[in-house]
Amino acid sequence: QAYRYRPVIAVNDNQQSHLIFPDKIMYVDYGTEDVEVVKASGVDNIVAVRASAPFSSETNVDGIDKLD
Repeated sequence: QAYRYRPVIAVNDNQQSHLIFPDKIMYVDYGTEDVEVVKASGVDNIVAVRASAPFSSETNVDGIDKLD
């Protein structure tokens, strides 16, 4: 699904946020080292996102799931 405006997700360094994709994640990219992005253990379609330290600028997290 293409978005006209990309969704905004607030993250912090105290807890993780999870992004759930409809299929197996093939690639993840993030803009700066202000965020840590890792695949959740035991599943192929979830990534965990957390701020590595407090920050005030915006960054991006892009993911591509399995293409049929």
